[in-house]
Amino acid sequence: MYARNALFAVRLIGFPAEEVEVIARSFIEEQGKGYGYFHLADGNLQDPDLYVVNADDLRALVTLADLTPNDMRPALLVGTPNVDLPYTCLPRPLQLGPLFETLDVLVDKRAEALSRLEAFGVVTVPERRRRDRLHLDLTDPSE
Repeated sequence: MYARNALFAVRLIGFPAEEVEVIARSFIEEQGKGYGYFHLADGNLQDPDLYVVNADDLRALVTLADLTPNDMRPALLVGTPNVDLPYTCLPRPLQLGPLFETLDVLVDKRAEALSRLEAFGVVTVPERRRRDRLHLDLTDPSE
């Protein structure tokens, strides 16, 4: 399993800016209490480990369907969707305690799924913690 001090990237989808700010701030404040999480800002190209989606926003649910979450990259819905979806749901109003407990459970399930695939030599999710990242030199060539 993952070490308890590992950080996991979370993509927040469909939340209003105020709620994104609250959730992102809670990720910073809750470091060291279970797994660590950080919010991927809009436009960040890093692959997330987890998706957290506003289930009350139909556009967010369509975006989630395009991302095709699975056991290696699970999704958590906040609110009650109008359609039946096979993802873990948390009711509104969002409470941080249950949010972190549920995220921890999803990370554990993710670790189990990745270890099962790795046992057979098939890992479909590139683990950024297992290989060096490419360093793109974005400086001016004249420098």
